[in-house]
Amino acid sequence: MRLAMDLPDSGLAEAQSALTGIMDAHTHPPSNAVVCRCWKDILKAFQSFPSQPEDWLFDDQGEPFPADPLWIFRGQANAGWHLSPTIERNVGKVSWVDAERTIFEEFSSRAHLYVKDPLPSIDDRALWWSLMQHLEMPTRLLDFTFSPYVALFFALQQFQPLTGFAKVWAIDLHVLREASRSVYRQLEGMRPGGLNPNIPKGDLVKKAMSSTSITNWRLDHGGFVVALEATQANPRLAYQQGLFLMNGAFGSNFEQSLDGMMASQKDWRTLIYVDRECRAEVLRRLFQMNIHEFSLFPDVTGLGRYARLKAELFCRQQAMEDDE
Repeated sequence: MRLAMDLPDSGLAEAQSALTGIMDAHTHPPSNAVVCRCWKDILKAFQSFPSQPEDWLFDDQGEPFPADPLWIFRGQANAGWHLSPTIERNVGKVSWVDAERTIFEEFSSRAHLYVKDPLPSIDDRALWWSLMQHLEMPTRLLDFTFSPYVALFFALQQFQPLTGFAKVWAIDLHVLREASRSVYRQLEGMRPGGLNPNIPKGDLVKKAMSSTSITNWRLDHGGFVVALEATQANPRLAYQQGLFLMNGAFGSNFEQSLDGMMASQKDWRTLIYVDRECRAEVLRRLFQMNIHEFSLFPDVTGLGRYARLKAELFCRQQAMEDDE
């Protein structure tokens, strides 16, 4: 491992600049962010998003009408963190495309020796990546959820002796899918509003997995991110109301690709900053809503995490009350 003092001057300056940016965003929300400092603030912020599926209107392909946005959410413990899937965080300067290929080949060739459940077809990369994500392997998938409260839990679940803010990303899924379809039409030479204006979601995912050089060159100059809902959800994904976003621009990182594709869109994203000082209060409220480690991770690992977090929240509260 190289120490910071061993870095070249330019590398050290770059690392220090990145760290400063993360810490600044962690402690100073931008002017356009929604800032929440208590449970009441959070409820008010979440009321701006639709919460009951039965209230939405859908077309014949299961998509919400343009007037009814469908929002998805992701919670992050540190407001300064970027949207980065594990494959980007784990490989460093190595091409994440090459790393992904190596990881997939190694895992798929040996998984049958250890996984009892039926495995996906070798051609069904989406299901393989969903399984790999479930097993906490590096993939290009980035977890999101349809529930803002689940995202809030993930933003605050881990105790961090830090002041500052956690963050919940809210993205309009309808606007994102329309932007993805617009990129797809350009790649396929289709006219907007032509014979097939509603491109199936599966076709978008397949295009994001494409590795042709011409397609990649065009995507890298504009960005391409698609939503992926697993056709065979594992228990964790189902209980978390989860789905994934996936980068299809192989020469860009996730956030560059997303910002590039959404550059011409308006009001597609809301950033909710949550003061970590209210962490214990919020997690106790979420416990009352049955949102905790064991409900989201319905296995023995989730049970252990649940017991630990319950002891942290409620035993500490009881001790404080006893002192009073």
